[in-house]
Amino acid sequence: MALYILDYKWFYFEKIEFTENELGLIFKYKVGEDSEMFENSSVPSLINKLCQIIVDTKVEHVKKEKDSIWQRCDYFGYFLENSKYEISDKLTIWFGIDYNIWEVENHPIIIQIESNNKDEEKNIKLENFLKDKINCNKFIYENGDIIFYIPLEKEIFEKEDKNITEELTDKIHQVINLLQYYK
Repeated sequence: MALYILDYKWFYFEKIEFTENELGLIFKYKVGEDSEMFENSSVPSLINKLCQIIVDTKVEHVKKEKDSIWQRCDYFGYFLENSKYEISDKLTIWFGIDYNIWEVENHPIIIQIESNNKDEEKNIKLENFLKDKINCNKFIYENGDIIFYIPLEKEIFEKEDKNITEELTDKIHQVINLLQYYK
């Protein structure tokens, strides 16, 4: 009897491509140009493609509980199951589309890391841990919550030879491997 261990790279990822018009809407949209975004008929298709990348990526990473998916007016995505990857319960890891970050920072798809303890000292500890190990950004919401996020860069969306779902999965695995050492 043979035992086969499947690596996540063995799974087939549907390739999702964006038109030039869609890339322009994703990365050049600025506050004050609302009418361009709302009047463009390709916006529903664009949002559908972005959400499909997130849904296709979730297969093996997310919590099995009913609260593993969150879709609200300000974000759409999934929470990782920390115990499955031996990651500290002191952290919350999420990936998806955060519309606030997309609007402000121009990053439509992100992996977000947040300390479950709102103590400033814990945020500094997490920031110091992440600083030299992975390319991440700090974002402070209007309510004062601080998160760190790893974006999918514009180049990943532009290159035809890149599979965005596979790239997101690779980044999630990098984050998982890194955060297993956070205590």
